[in-house]
Amino acid sequence: MFHRHLLDFKNDTLFFLHIPKTGGTTLLRTLESFYTPLDICPIHYPQQDFATLLNDDMMQVYRFFRGHLFYNIIQKLPPPVYTITFLRNPITRTISHYYQYQRAPEMALYSKCNQYSLDRILDEPDAIHEFTNVATYYLSNGTMDYELAIDNLYKLSYIGITERYDESIALLSNQFHLPSLLNYQSFNITPSQQHETPIKPQTLEKLHERNHADLKLYQAATALFSQRYNSFLNSAIHTHYLEDRFFIDNPNPMSTIEINFSTIDLSASGWHEAEHNATQQSFRWSGSSTVSSLHFHMRQEYDYQLTFVVSNAISFAVLDSLQVMCNDQWLALERAYLGNSEYRFDTIIYAPMVKNFRGRVSLSFVISHVDTSEQDNRLLGLAYNWLRLKPQ
Repeated sequence: MFHRHLLDFKNDTLFFLHIPKTGGTTLLRTLESFYTPLDICPIHYPQQDFATLLNDDMMQVYRFFRGHLFYNIIQKLPPPVYTITFLRNPITRTISHYYQYQRAPEMALYSKCNQYSLDRILDEPDAIHEFTNVATYYLSNGTMDYELAIDNLYKLSYIGITERYDESIALLSNQFHLPSLLNYQSFNITPSQQHETPIKPQTLEKLHERNHADLKLYQAATALFSQRYNSFLNSAIHTHYLEDRFFIDNPNPMSTIEINFSTIDLSASGWHEAEHNATQQSFRWSGSSTVSSLHFHMRQEYDYQLTFVVSNAISFAVLDSLQVMCNDQWLALERAYLGNSEYRFDTIIYAPMVKNFRGRVSLSFVISHVDTSEQDNRLLGLAYNWLRLKPQ
């Protein structure tokens, strides 16, 4: 299931189903940097350790789970759970895995992989789940049921393709609103010179035969990835167009902005029409999405104080969930109760955050959910009635 989601590192659960030799170790190091050590489940392999050493209470503590684990682990994880994985061409994945075992004396198949050819290893009973239909093995929860594996594949929140790694990382960053992940350092790479040993035709034929289910999975995954990536490209092109239009429509940077939400820029999104209360004060509900945005062209040399007032909320839980992002960076909010159901929020936007985006300040107001009320069947979040940006 594919949709964009602003990943909440404190409340959402991220599960990286790491299929061996798909480039996962490199990505794992980056994803781990977004969490504190106490948020990361320390058990990631093997299956029995995960199942026996963690009880249900312990599961609730962690927000990032990763490892060579079956898909059905998600049944034990605290919701909401977002599951990601990478798939690689099964033939090159198997060859790479074989060479990895040859240089890893701590691994169980080290001796056999140095003693036996790849062709012989494919016939070893204790090597089946390491070299044959490995993706199917993990996605089918160890049953080797291809139909279950393909069904679970389509349930994944995100699928990356190792052969299209940079594109996969760009899509991942976009899908979960993550900081750019492209400046990565590669880990656990099998030395390329080992692959110069030619693979015999009969071995290649056996590799295809023994990985037939994974080849079908890989074909389905690459088609799905291409569809999603092309959609991402089209949206990115549209975004760049809107950014160019923004500077054309707003050529003069401001040092101070103050709005009462009676009117907002056409580039804003996630807002209902302006309304007025009994005292004719303007306000505007966020909705029907959980992310509402405003865009301003500001001078680049200042730190800015951002202050805004929320005059109503569909529920206190929604109010309590409010987070604000400026140009892809979270802001630290301070909240004060003003009376009459009104709350004031304050935070600082530092000059580099503005300068790095050529003076564009894109504010995203993010809440956990929207809902209807007894008097209003629209999907509503929070009602805002005033906002100001001024140099600190």
